[in-house]
Amino acid sequence: MSLELLLVGILPVLVFAIVDSTSTPRRAILAAMLMAVAELVYSLVRYGELDSLTILSFLLVLVLGGLAFLRGGGLLFKFQPAVLGVFLAGACAWFYFVLDRPILLAMGEKYLKPLMIERMVVPALPPSLSPTQREQLLANLLQQPLEDLAALTPDGRFQLSMFRVVSRDLTWFFLLHALFVALAAWKLSTWWWFAVRVPGFYLLFIPFFFLERHLALP
Repeated sequence: MSLELLLVGILPVLVFAIVDSTSTPRRAILAAMLMAVAELVYSLVRYGELDSLTILSFLLVLVLGGLAFLRGGGLLFKFQPAVLGVFLAGACAWFYFVLDRPILLAMGEKYLKPLMIERMVVPALPPSLSPTQREQLLANLLQQPLEDLAALTPDGRFQLSMFRVVSRDLTWFFLLHALFVALAAWKLSTWWWFAVRVPGFYLLFIPFFFLERHLALP
């Protein structure tokens, strides 16, 4: 599971809740938008590029936050995490059901392949390999599809199964959480909305993860 997929967009939500409880909705929206900019700059400085998830989260904060600021209320801004959840659900469904390419595998090609090689393949390499042979082999492995690398070890095959199962069911998970967030934005206070958006996300994800792990077992 990509950590970025779970952490994206949390800081602007937290800043909004804090400022909204002590000041006006417009100031809370402005503070959240500034935090979204800071999050964007941090990602660019740390990683040297911006992934599509960070860009999408920033644009939603910018657009819905801007509209909410003009209207003078925070309700539209509170729907931003729900809209993001719908977009994420749509992306998971598109990759899995249309492209036949689970989204976690697509993301793993960039983020997880080097880690998988280091943890699962490198320890199994023959110690007799020279440094040159070792370097060449690792370079060749980086050119292989993630599925082929994962199939080399039992742990890798389990991770591959997990990626496929989770990628399929994340569609429904994101939609369910988006529904909870939208209802909280409409009916509940700011801090209850925050509780559903952030702690509620992880409380919902814990049983989801263990269920998916059970489904992925051979």
